[in-house]
Amino acid sequence: MRCMPGKARKFAYELVAASFVVFMAGGCFYRAVPLVPAAVNQAVTGEADESIRVQVFRIEHPVLKPVVFDERNGLSPDEAAILAVAANPLLKAARDAKGLAHAQVIQAGILPNPRMSYSMEIPAGRDASGKVNAFALSADWDVNSLMVRDVRVAAAQAHRKSIDLEVAWQEWQVGEAAKLHVYRLLIAKKCLDVTEAAERVAKHLYAGVKKGLSLGLLASGQLLQARVVLHEARMRLLQARAEVKAEQVELNRVLGLPADRVVRLEKDAHLPVMEEIPPVQELVGNIEKVRLDLLALRYGYECREERLRAAIQSGFPRINIGFSGARDTDGLTTVGFDISISLPIFDRGQGRIAGERASRQQLFDEYAARLFEARTGIIKIYKGLGSTREQLQNIKSVVWHLQRLAERYRKAAGRGDLSVIDYYRVLLRLYQVNLEELALERRLVDLAVGLEIASGRYLFTGSETEQRAFKSDHHPETK
Repeated sequence: MRCMPGKARKFAYELVAASFVVFMAGGCFYRAVPLVPAAVNQAVTGEADESIRVQVFRIEHPVLKPVVFDERNGLSPDEAAILAVAANPLLKAARDAKGLAHAQVIQAGILPNPRMSYSMEIPAGRDASGKVNAFALSADWDVNSLMVRDVRVAAAQAHRKSIDLEVAWQEWQVGEAAKLHVYRLLIAKKCLDVTEAAERVAKHLYAGVKKGLSLGLLASGQLLQARVVLHEARMRLLQARAEVKAEQVELNRVLGLPADRVVRLEKDAHLPVMEEIPPVQELVGNIEKVRLDLLALRYGYECREERLRAAIQSGFPRINIGFSGARDTDGLTTVGFDISISLPIFDRGQGRIAGERASRQQLFDEYAARLFEARTGIIKIYKGLGSTREQLQNIKSVVWHLQRLAERYRKAAGRGDLSVIDYYRVLLRLYQVNLEELALERRLVDLAVGLEIASGRYLFTGSETEQRAFKSDHHPETK
């Protein structure tokens, strides 16, 4: 800098300062977000209840119905669905993709910056007297960016809609999974009640047989049979307790809660009513207009169409238009412009066009396969629902007759007309059928929720009749 003339030194300083200002104006500030254990643990263990409650009331979803969320009286199936959508950590990661897709829309609409170059030559040596500083200034811009801008924006917008619907589809599945685990937990607790009652009856049976054996009224083989019955009842009780704990853990996992937290269910929570199922033709007929994943694939296909169009347009010759100005050391100033065109002789974008066409065909086939799978799945679940409902009706008839028989045996044993041991055996048979009935109810609930997921819409509601039917005892009180 010391060897430069005064004017040249001043100009260089101004150029450096201007470059620094331009650099700072065009950049963004960086803020570090370190992956520290404390932040990760907070995300894993769940957010504060108040934060989750705020997110619950802000949820907007194309399928999930709004509910009055009030967990103070326990969690209902619909409240569990909304809570899972708000707090499930996997969904939080999926929703981050929406932000990326929205950013891509912004980026697609931004035109490239013009390029500018400046050079300066300072006369030096013995012949430099009387000479002036020479400089050259040029600017150019890629005109092709205007040709493909609209297509790129359309592709990015279609991709954003596809991502939004794909995330909404994942939210729908997680919400339905939360409902399913609430239903399963209700049934598991009912099974626990039945197995506890059966274990008490097995104890009474064993004690009665043991007493009869001591009085010489029964054989030792009957005592062995009673011991086996008691052992089986205890095993079923342990299994039922384990099932309740397992379902509680699964429900917590879907809700994004710690595994050891006890979720209190709503006292009036009940199983879904399946009295009026829409015809299978209705469910299958407009499935492509209802299921969010199919709608997402349609927008994804539209995105591929636009990308293919952009790839074809990008194969045209690239045109750059520029302007220039210069001054030589003799002080002669010139002004001009230039146009540069790349000739598509060898590279005409063939590879990119072929790749976009292959991607479009792949997405087309994927959409057709997903649509076929959706229709087939609905029909399969629909038939399974009908078969399971018939089995459940038959076993309810068996339960009804066994309840009447157990009641007659109880009265007869009370009068002394029948051995109490026979009453206990009928009662144990009733409890066994109760568990079979609950197993069918669980299968029915699985199929019902599966049909809602497969059809992409709500199909079943609850009623007080179904609530009373579920809450009623499956067995008479043991006397």
